[in-house]
Amino acid sequence: MSDDHSSALRLVTPPTSEPLTLAQAKSFLRIEHTADDDAITRSISSARTFAEHYLRLALLPQTWEYARANPESCTLRLSFGPAQSITSVTLVAADGTSTTMNAANYRLSVDGFAVIFLNVPTAENVVVRFVASTAATAADVPAPILQGMLHHIAVMMETRDGAAPLPMQSVACYQPYRRVSL
Repeated sequence: MSDDHSSALRLVTPPTSEPLTLAQAKSFLRIEHTADDDAITRSISSARTFAEHYLRLALLPQTWEYARANPESCTLRLSFGPAQSITSVTLVAADGTSTTMNAANYRLSVDGFAVIFLNVPTAENVVVRFVASTAATAADVPAPILQGMLHHIAVMMETRDGAAPLPMQSVACYQPYRRVSL
């Protein structure tokens, strides 16, 4: 095995809906016409993505893959979550062959941010596919997070460049929910 301890996180299936509707965003923005509906819809998705990356939390159910090279312990920390369930764990050998690990040999940690194995996986790479979310539906997303998204959408619509930085109002709304690692 090499000394490469790299990891990669990849979105497999995005959420099927957004935490905010077009009507909610338009009401906040005080827009009554339909000319900007496409731009607002894109901004909603972008604001959710920004919020999730800042918070390090999936807001609504979505499927991710986390690949870790050369695991050295029985605990594999997930950099994004919380995982609600593990779909599969695949072990990839140095020659590229892969096997799916028996679910009896691992479990999800209580907080949903780690996979705990019975034994250290013996593989060049471990790929964990999991479903992550903090809320089952848009109605379950905390109001301050939605408010932060609305502030971000307003900045994106004002600048129209599609790459507006996270505004301080959003950061203030998100801060109590942000996941930090020590």
